[in-house]
Amino acid sequence: MNGRTQRHTFPSRQAATKREPLSVVAGVAPLFDKLFLEPYGVVDINGASEGETTQASSPRGSTFLRPLCDCFRENRNRRLSWGAIVEELDPKIKAEIWLRCPHAKDKTVHTTRIWSLPHYDLGPRLGIKAVANSGDGVRLVEVWRDYPASRAVATSTGRIKALLPGNVILSINGRSIQDLDRLFNAVMGSSEEMALTVRDGRTGTIKSMTTTLRY
Repeated sequence: MNGRTQRHTFPSRQAATKREPLSVVAGVAPLFDKLFLEPYGVVDINGASEGETTQASSPRGSTFLRPLCDCFRENRNRRLSWGAIVEELDPKIKAEIWLRCPHAKDKTVHTTRIWSLPHYDLGPRLGIKAVANSGDGVRLVEVWRDYPASRAVATSTGRIKALLPGNVILSINGRSIQDLDRLFNAVMGSSEEMALTVRDGRTGTIKSMTTTLRY
């Protein structure tokens, strides 16, 4: 079918509950853990864009879902990102379309694209984007203006002291923050008033701070 956009949406875990390490969750394939259990949010991959040949169905299966399932099965023991999966998936989908619809070789054929991915920006509640810091807290890469992270208060002085890119969050409400998963759970599970222990990315100084979350 030409000229029709189709999207395939895969929900990831969204509840802010503490997650057991993969080693505790028996029988979970590493690929499944990486793609569906670690992130929070929605993965949205389109089947085709306007004017492109899109999927078809037959007893053999869908030209999108069959290659997708094959890709999952072949890589089940690898911890690949969604970007790597889509890069591997695209030629498989094209080959499936050409096998099923030989005439498609003369037309604009499906290009697999990611529309959105799960993220850890915690934007609406705290106003930050962060990355893992090798098990030593999480490092801020972005702080949103006029959000709680930009209006934190230093416990020692009572003065407003905005968090800054490069700062490392070490703990929240007394809970050690070693990775993004713990950061998300701590922020989403916190009451409106939240306490943080933060290390200055330049000086290494450790400070206690508080902030009022947006909801």
